[in-house]
Amino acid sequence: MSWFTKVKTPLEKIAFTRSRVPEGVWSKCGGCKKIIYQNELLREKGVCPKCGHHHRLSAVERIALLIDDGTFVERDTDLVATDPLKFRDSKKYKDRLSAGQKTTGMKDAIMAGSGFIEGRPVEIAALDFNFMGGSMG
Repeated sequence: MSWFTKVKTPLEKIAFTRSRVPEGVWSKCGGCKKIIYQNELLREKGVCPKCGHHHRLSAVERIALLIDDGTFVERDTDLVATDPLKFRDSKKYKDRLSAGQKTTGMKDAIMAGSGFIEGRPVEIAALDFNFMGGSMG
């Protein structure tokens, strides 16, 4: 009998059980692809302690890194992104705005204001990529 017609009995299936790891405890580095403890990544200000890869920071995190503690005063907090053109592609722009506002807690992709850096007065603005890729209304 040739080896094309030989019938083998199938191997037993092994049941795998997934361990339950709570969300947000670990992150995967975009540079070295290693797993990093989330608190360690926060302590290192978004820089991978293993390879030095810089992870994305939100506008709030970026401003907190640069501005002296307690000196930031946000401006234009009443400005809200709108959809005057009634734009639509695969989703309505209005729906994208709502999703961006819900995920980031911001009304628009930009956060601007004044504060101090090492005692010197500055005006600062930062875009948050998590809000529709930094799209501003």
